[in-house]
Amino acid sequence: MIGSSVTDPHWLDSIPADRHVLVVAEGLVQYLSEKEGIALFNRITKKFPAGEFIFDAYSRLTTRLIMLLPAARKAHVSLPWGIKDPRELEKQVPRLKLVTEISFLFIPELVERLSQSQSRAQRMIYRIMGHSELPLPAGWRGRGFLVHSPFL
Repeated sequence: MIGSSVTDPHWLDSIPADRHVLVVAEGLVQYLSEKEGIALFNRITKKFPAGEFIFDAYSRLTTRLIMLLPAARKAHVSLPWGIKDPRELEKQVPRLKLVTEISFLFIPELVERLSQSQSRAQRMIYRIMGHSELPLPAGWRGRGFLVHSPFL
């Protein structure tokens, strides 16, 4: 463990730069500003010879909708960075290459958890979308997703 903020440019100094890395950023990206997130991805891809990122993210619309939830307002949650399309990162972080993008609605375990706590209509939508092999409608694409993106 490194006791530092990921936005501090020096937190990587204590990690040897001569090896490949696996960066798991679950529950992180959406809490950074876009500028902070892009800077973090660029620092990591410039420091290490190769590696992989696995992270979750939300679309801009989803971050705004989450901010409307009473629980999020009560907890003073701030989700400044919503990513419309993970391929946007390839343009801003040249060494990143998107390999996999999985919509949250296609992760059976997550769909099951969501379906237990939502309204009847939402439960039905989550179950249909979570078990369907059809592509997501355009309006559903990228609401929330897991991303696997190596860099070489």
